Amino acid sequence: MIGFYLWRNYQPQMKIPLIRNKIEEIIGSQTQKEPPKDKIQDSQKETSGLEISRHEIMEYITKNISVLSPEKAVLGGRWGVINFWFADNISFYVDYEDGHILRRLLINIEGTTESPKYKIIGFFEPGDDDWILKEGENTISEKTLDLYDWDKEEEKWAKIN
Repeated sequence: MIGFYLWRNYQPQMKIPLIRNKIEEIIGSQTQKEPPKDKIQDSQKETSGLEISRHEIMEYITKNISVLSPEKAVLGGRWGVINFWFADNISFYVDYEDGHILRRLLINIEGTTESPKYKIIGFFEPGDDDWILKEGENTISEKTLDLYDWDKEEEKWAKIN
């Protein structure tokens, strides 16, 4: 938590939350601390059939985006999550960047509550007017989406629409 505080205060120009350092990614740290209850919005308490809250999903993806991304960050950068677009509680887009390039994944959650599996369904790159599907499929393109963005002041993911 101290590292997060220091990183956030010494990187004010960045709009993305902290990604755990590369050592933790290699070790595969799965430890997640539960945020204070007052930091979770009601919309983040919605759960999927797997009983995983959107907040838990966003925290896991934020912490593991470098592992999930099919590409490595460029020029020594790190992937950082920008926002989430939930179609429902098990299918969502995640937009992420490394300071140089922007990417999007479409992820579905499968498995059990005790052992959820985050499956990449689609991989996108930005186009002139919209995202271009590079691999996989876009199974939620026609659905209404809930946008979640990082609220720097509140230090939490907040539903925008």
